[in-house]
Amino acid sequence: MYFNGKSGRDSASQFKLMINQGEARRLCEKNTNLSGDDIDIIMDKVLTLPTLAEKESCDVFIDCPCPEPHLVIAVACAYWAGTVYSPTLRTEGLFARDADEPAVFRTLRYGVDTNGFCGKTYADTKNNVVYQDVKPIKNGTRTIGVLVFERRVSEEQEAVDPEKELYYEVDYESYPYLKNMHWLAECIDDAVIVLSRKGLVVFRNEAARKLYLQFGCLRDILYQDYTMLSMHGDLEVAPGMEHAYFQKEFSVANRYYSVKQYCYLDTEYLYILLICDITQQKQNEEKLAQKTMTIRESHHRIKNNLQTVYSLLDMQRRRACPEAAEALQDAMNRITGIATTYDAMLRQGPEVDGIGDAVDLFMILVLLKENFEKLIMDSPIKITVQVHGDRIKVMPYMASNISLVINELLQNSYKYAFQGRTEGHICIGIAQLPLYSRITYSDDGIGFDANAVLGSAKDNLGLQIVNNIIRFKLKGRLDIRSNPNGTVMSFDFAVALK
Repeated sequence: MYFNGKSGRDSASQFKLMINQGEARRLCEKNTNLSGDDIDIIMDKVLTLPTLAEKESCDVFIDCPCPEPHLVIAVACAYWAGTVYSPTLRTEGLFARDADEPAVFRTLRYGVDTNGFCGKTYADTKNNVVYQDVKPIKNGTRTIGVLVFERRVSEEQEAVDPEKELYYEVDYESYPYLKNMHWLAECIDDAVIVLSRKGLVVFRNEAARKLYLQFGCLRDILYQDYTMLSMHGDLEVAPGMEHAYFQKEFSVANRYYSVKQYCYLDTEYLYILLICDITQQKQNEEKLAQKTMTIRESHHRIKNNLQTVYSLLDMQRRRACPEAAEALQDAMNRITGIATTYDAMLRQGPEVDGIGDAVDLFMILVLLKENFEKLIMDSPIKITVQVHGDRIKVMPYMASNISLVINELLQNSYKYAFQGRTEGHICIGIAQLPLYSRITYSDDGIGFDANAVLGSAKDNLGLQIVNNIIRFKLKGRLDIRSNPNGTVMSFDFAVALK
């Protein structure tokens, strides 16, 4: 229903209101996700607005939820003689946010009445503040809209100083077991609320009192029925649950909170609520999620760039002399080792690409194995590679260094270990030990003199790279055992996840 707020007043100082259900229906269809049946119920309520406004002596609105969870739209309204709105203001079609009308969103969220809260609207009042009572409009068990009864905040209520007025003292004579709680509850920043078994607020610390004033409650919550005030729904604890607690998160006016609920038995059952503001934590999580997506996009671009460089080097290698081609092939293989880490991070999904997140080292070694097998697919030497062991998570920088080490060892085995042979076998094992982790690399090749090889940097650049990465990057030590029946190399590294 739509009331023409521009119409004049009659002799009784009443608005001459014209009902337009078509306008209200259009607003519902355009701005909400309500079904046809839901809208029909809303239209039935629209017809009752003039009667409600006259009976309750206040302005009455119907608000419906928008697809955006923080918005509602006023689809119909009825004013009374003492309306708080300007006669030139058209309120139908105006939106309201959860930060301005917490009572409306509490009722929409939990399907219960909300009384005695203030809201900020387009009213012609001081600071645009009105007194709101809200009732749900339901289709079965679903809340599809709300009736909002708005009154001018009285001069007495406008004069309230939240720091001083409407403050009640705890009745320690009736609840002596609360005496020992008072000093402790006032020492913490979280809101502490104690309820009787019937749901009456019998204690609240100063943080809880101020918190509900911020929520829009016009009175101190002490001695009030908490079921009419709760911004987090029904209690989830009950007698018989003394050794457990329930925790949930909720939001009010663009801020996030966590509430813990306990059931306590003294001379009678009590319910203890601790409400903590976690807005900063949620904002940090959102920032981290944004950074995670940025980093993931960077990983994707780096991988593509490495593939481009690889392709350019491959084109150059095909036109180069044999010696230059071999050097270019070595560079291409090292690029593959680095790119494998980024490939693994992208395959594991966005949840592991945040700042400081670990990657699966076993997966990286499997990718190295697959890339190596593709590289030697046309080689006359048939080499099988086996990867086994524990699934270990490591930091990306460590995974990249380990990839370079394993890639160099694979290339060295291919070049030197199986000379004069048509087949060979390579085994890569990962072991997670109590204080550190170990990678063991072995092949069944012809072996070599480890001391001579490590002492000749000019002729054995690959192994020198391996030794330096292990010593200076991974802070480990390369152990080599080699004989004519094969070679076993191993190194330890600490798995630092932070």
